Amino acid sequence: MSLAICTECLSRLRISPHNSLGRVAKGASLLPQTASFHASATQKANPTPGKKGDKILKFRGSQSARLKKKVRERLKLPPVGERRAQRRRIVLSNTNALPVDDMENWNKGNITDSQLVGKVMGLDGELLDQLRDAKAFERTQNWNLFRRPGTLIRDETLAVGKEVETLTKTADSRVVKHLVVGDAHAGKSILMLQTICMAFMNAWLVLSVPEGEWFFYFSCFSLTNHATQVRLNNTDFPLAQDFINNTSSYAPLREKEGEGAPREQRFIQPRLAQSFPERALYSNETILGGLKINHELPKNITLKQSST
Repeated sequence: MSLAICTECLSRLRISPHNSLGRVAKGASLLPQTASFHASATQKANPTPGKKGDKILKFRGSQSARLKKKVRERLKLPPVGERRAQRRRIVLSNTNALPVDDMENWNKGNITDSQLVGKVMGLDGELLDQLRDAKAFERTQNWNLFRRPGTLIRDETLAVGKEVETLTKTADSRVVKHLVVGDAHAGKSILMLQTICMAFMNAWLVLSVPEGEWFFYFSCFSLTNHATQVRLNNTDFPLAQDFINNTSSYAPLREKEGEGAPREQRFIQPRLAQSFPERALYSNETILGGLKINHELPKNITLKQSST
């Protein structure tokens, strides 16, 4: 079949690539720039605002959560001497313990009664006050386990009671000394306490040094009867804890002017020396109140004659 148009004419009818792209771009620019489902243009619409409280936390950044450190309360120290007083506190009764109704009181009339050996005798209130002032009780005696203070009468207690009764009835100045030997918790301090009780019952003057130092588990006491009807009962060994260690306050001794230099520095313990006559005064107040001064006093002591 022969062509109605020649090949040369067909070659002229070819569309140039540059003209076709320009036409397409020109036709695309004429299209509307708005979305079919919205009234505003896509390029000019504002972004949707987020919530004010929504913030992205940066755990490793500067905006991480910071917890305030709690300030620790420092414990205040107790007042001076409160710990020592609490450590040395002695409770003489226990309200939770069962009462003993048939317990008799230990008095002056039954000191030498042999039927009381092996029985527990109670101590009355007036005697307890004197023992407390003399510091005759110790923490190792377990007084807080019983309803009221009581002591067990033994053969040794009866023997000391007979000697106290003999010295009370006689007027000689005889001195009786005893050395108490025993293991720990054998009852040495209880025997000292019983001796003080018998001395108070017979209106003796008691001078005690509490808290003795037991180097070899022994103690000693002396019973003296003077013509002036004043009895002495030394209940502990002279080497006491406060005398040999430095738990009490001390100060250097001031030498008088004109005296030579001492060979060694000497010290004094004023509070320890003051506590000894205070214990004697409070525990023997009834006896000392009836004594009168008959001797001449030094000039630096302002006391009247025959004063108590």
